[in-house]
Amino acid sequence: MECEDAVQMSFSGIDADAILRTPIRGRGEDVWAWEPEKHGFYLVKSAYKLLDIARQQLQDEAPVGTSGDDTWRRIWKLDVPPKVKVFWWRVIHEFLPAKQVLHRRHIEPVATCDTCGSQDESIRHVLMGCTIARMFWEQTKELTGVKLPSLHPETWAQDLLVLGTAKERAIIICGMWSLWMQRNKRRHGEAGLPIRQAVIWVRDTAFDLWQILHPPKQDRANLEIPKWVRPHPGWIKCNVDAAFLAVNGSGATGGVLRDDEGRFLEAQATSYSHCMDALMVEALACRDGMVMAERHGVTRLCLETDCLELVALWENRANNRPVIAPILMEIHERSLRFLDFALSYANRLCNRVAHMLAKQANGQEETVVWHESPSCIHSLLEADCNHAP
Repeated sequence: MECEDAVQMSFSGIDADAILRTPIRGRGEDVWAWEPEKHGFYLVKSAYKLLDIARQQLQDEAPVGTSGDDTWRRIWKLDVPPKVKVFWWRVIHEFLPAKQVLHRRHIEPVATCDTCGSQDESIRHVLMGCTIARMFWEQTKELTGVKLPSLHPETWAQDLLVLGTAKERAIIICGMWSLWMQRNKRRHGEAGLPIRQAVIWVRDTAFDLWQILHPPKQDRANLEIPKWVRPHPGWIKCNVDAAFLAVNGSGATGGVLRDDEGRFLEAQATSYSHCMDALMVEALACRDGMVMAERHGVTRLCLETDCLELVALWENRANNRPVIAPILMEIHERSLRFLDFALSYANRLCNRVAHMLAKQANGQEETVVWHESPSCIHSLLEADCNHAP
């Protein structure tokens, strides 16, 4: 009781109650306990929680060089070669061995510039203030029209990431990389490029890389739109297409016959309640188109589909064993009934009529045949015929 009285007298009521509620361990040796868990035993789950809390704290602090700083992201958006990007990162962090940097770290006895005799050969001096650098930027302005902007002596490297256009930044930073390389060659007694030749190299490098990274956009107005093409004289063209509904495995095919003048001859749509996949329905569409052509008395048939995979399987059917091999075999046998036969690929824009017909199959009737142009495709037929070469 004396201890309790002493606690009550020494602390306020709330603190005294908290102290008195603290369990007192009996005598014995100390043991290791894991603080994040109430039972004191280590759990991997709680360790991961601690690591996650520490990671979030680091992100909130956002020091330079972490994801909170966008300098690295701006550097990698520059339209310059990768080695120049790394060079500029080193410039910003003063990781280049200019004599002033080495002198500050007690490596070089003096910081004097070997080229112009300036008292301090800083990174900024090599890239902008030295006699050779000044001549370089005068030549750059003359040959490219790019002028070195006025920069703050402390934040100049960061400022060059945002000042001017992307092309101007590329030329300036590539030029500074060239100046640093030429400086290193002089330090090692090697002959460097003449200033004008170095400027021409920077200009051409920046231009070539810009052309690669920013290819000219195609003028949509000048793009050639695919058009339906009339078959050769004496031939009949049959465009076919398919529709497949993966939800219930149903499908439909559509096909249209047109002569060498583009005139409508016949069309049909067929429904299928059970289909394996879209490729099978495309193959059935070709088979159905051939049946329609044979019924119409066609002797020379040009069959067109917008399924490039099916055309590839047809052309290499002797070396492949696809799931649709039985249908391809039937197409081959039916092709022998025509005097001439060709199966080829057509762009979707050239196959709109067949696509519209495949959508007309409602599943109630197995096959619908039109001997006159149906209203749903009348405008498409006219458009194909008017623009067909």
